[in-house]
Amino acid sequence: MTEYVTVGEAARILAVSPKTIYRLIWRGKLPVRRLGRALRIPASAVGVRGVTSTETVSALPSLRGSRSGIGDH
Repeated sequence: MTEYVTVGEAARILAVSPKTIYRLIWRGKLPVRRLGRALRIPASAVGVRGVTSTETVSALPSLRGSRSGIGDH
């Protein structure tokens, strides 16, 4: 069974803001499952239980280096 985390939990795990998590989701860099209006992220995508997603981690530096993170791609 797949475990999921909330946007807030994913932000704490990756040490970024929830806004950054939403940007990764909207850009397709972070997998997401919609449960009603709530968004849930597979725990394996954010490194929970020793499994890391190299795609997610590699997307973070480009967001941290920009001023707004919007429109720089």
